Amino acid sequence: MMGILQDAAADDALEQTRRAADAGWSTASATWCLFYATALLVVGAFAAAYFAGRTWRATKKELVDTREAQERLEASRVSAWLRGIPERPFDLCVRNGNEAPVYDVQVDILVKTLDRDEPRAVNDLWVSAVLPPASSETREQVQRRQVAPGQYVKGQQEQLAAGNTPTFDRLQDWQVWDGSKGSTGVTLELSFRDTKGIYWNRDWRGQLSRVATGKKGK
Repeated sequence: MMGILQDAAADDALEQTRRAADAGWSTASATWCLFYATALLVVGAFAAAYFAGRTWRATKKELVDTREAQERLEASRVSAWLRGIPERPFDLCVRNGNEAPVYDVQVDILVKTLDRDEPRAVNDLWVSAVLPPASSETREQVQRRQVAPGQYVKGQQEQLAAGNTPTFDRLQDWQVWDGSKGSTGVTLELSFRDTKGIYWNRDWRGQLSRVATGKKGK
C-alpha cells in the first residue's frame, strides 16, 4: 500500500513538473513571437518611412520641375532675331508672344570677327521699359528697328552714331552670322524681366537661361 502511494505521489510530481515546463515553454514562445512581431513592425515602419521619403522627394522634384516649366513657358515666348540682305540694313525683330507685357527689355548687337571664336557685344541697340504682347490690338505682331552697316563697318565713319566704333573692315562682313568660327557677321542677345519679376537672358546661341537680377545677372 505504501509503495502504491509513493508511486502516485511521484507521478503527480512528474505531472506538475511537466505542466510547469509546458507553461514555461508557452511563455517563452509567446515572448519570442512578440519579439519577432515587434521587430517586424519596426522594420515595416522604417521601410514605410523610407518609401514615404522617396515618394515625397519625387513629388517635390516634380512640383519644382512643373513650376520651372511654367516659369520658362512665359520666357520662351519672347524672342528677337535679325533679318535682311547682306551689305544692307537689317531688321531687328522683337516679339512677345504672351498675353501680358514683359519689362526691362534689352537687345545687344554682337559682332563676330575673324580674330575671335565667339561674338562680342558692341552696342545696346534696343532698350525698352515695356514690351507689349503681340496680341495687343494697338501693336504690330512683331516690332522692328533697323540696324545699319554704317554703324559697324570702317570707311563709313560719316554715318557712325555718336560713341560707336566700327568693327568690320569690309562691307562684305556685314551679314547675319551663321554661327561658324570661320565666318564673320552680326548676331544678338536678348534680356528681359517677366511678369513674375524673374530676369531672363537668351544668348546668341538661342539658349534661354534664368539670371539673378538685371541684365545678364549683373
